[in-house]
Amino acid sequence: MFQEGNTPPLTAEQVQAWGEDGAVTLELIFRVQSLAWLQGIPLSREAPTGSLEGALPNLLAKLSGSGKALLSDDQGFHLATHDYGREAAEELSALSADLSALNERHKGLLQGYLKLRSRGWGLGAGGVAGTSQVGFWSL
Repeated sequence: MFQEGNTPPLTAEQVQAWGEDGAVTLELIFRVQSLAWLQGIPLSREAPTGSLEGALPNLLAKLSGSGKALLSDDQGFHLATHDYGREAAEELSALSADLSALNERHKGLLQGYLKLRSRGWGLGAGGVAGTSQVGFWSL
């Protein structure tokens, strides 16, 4: 499915093309939808062309209201960035690794006892509105 050049329609023929057992394939599709890894959309969209390294910064920019975005791994290595300088990208990547470790250490409390399903963290500077100025989400 992810190798398609554009978003294919969900038809019985397409489901059969993705797997030998249509029922198992549909079960998998519903499972990844429930995890929010896959979303049905009414119109077909084309996949970006070119290399991932070239396309990623512009794709990242669309995730943020300010246009600033960063993608890093859980060890603090930044993979792509948009509108952050090198030094800020490295520091934010290190901070995201710390938050990832913090989340992992306390997920029993956060996800178990408190039933918080979000895996994101927001940091704000003062204010009582509860809005964050910097957000971190695990993919």
